[in-house]
Amino acid sequence: MKFLLIPLLALLCGRAFAAEKPGLPTAHTTRNIEGWNIRVDDRLLTGDGAEIGARALKLLGARLVAIAVIMPDSALTKLRAITIQLDLDYGGLRPAQYHPGADWLKAHGYAANLVKCVHIPQAEDFLSPFENHRMPWVVLHELAHGYHDQVLGFDHAKVKAAWQKFRDSGKYATVLTSPGGNREHYGVNNPQEFFAEMTECYFGSNDFYPFVTGELKQAEPEIFKLMAEIWGPLPQGGRRKAAVAPKTPPGDAPPAASK
Repeated sequence: MKFLLIPLLALLCGRAFAAEKPGLPTAHTTRNIEGWNIRVDDRLLTGDGAEIGARALKLLGARLVAIAVIMPDSALTKLRAITIQLDLDYGGLRPAQYHPGADWLKAHGYAANLVKCVHIPQAEDFLSPFENHRMPWVVLHELAHGYHDQVLGFDHAKVKAAWQKFRDSGKYATVLTSPGGNREHYGVNNPQEFFAEMTECYFGSNDFYPFVTGELKQAEPEIFKLMAEIWGPLPQGGRRKAAVAPKTPPGDAPPAASK
């Protein structure tokens, strides 16, 4: 009985876990926020999820304003071409992510229209006080993945070479993090995470040392120069024309699309 009981418990636990796993959203409404097309889970617009949805959309709008204000115009136009999807929940997905290809999505039963999109699959997680303190530029991090994929190409030689040097230096096997602990720098993993992490550091702040652009420039001047070459120069002192979201011409504005 002992040997039969263990598999039975495992089977029952597995069924319970499957029952608790959230389903997939069935409909989205497309909104334009700061020049980005945002596909919003309809459960965040009405009913029990509306309060979370309103707060998540406000936060997302604020994050996109921050990106638009600091980003050079040519790069901003390309970033705004990347669709963002915001869901109440989405199966077992939790962290914000970018979906570069269809194979992984299909293998896990997820919608193919997430390909080439930034995905925020858990609105409540997006509103987490801890995560917002730790990673205030996470939206830029995911958009940087899209830029790396769609504009530069994941095989970009200079990014690969910079990552290899960064990884092989050994300096980033353990570094200080913004919450205060020490661990391996997330950018060590691969060129994609390296590029996104350095982008956060260049424009805003990252959760691994070097945290901000001054530290990046001092600790890794070659990476700083590469970021400037790819993204363009950082804003300088004095006034600059404020970045505004592009307007849809009168008469051309489509109704909000649902699917």
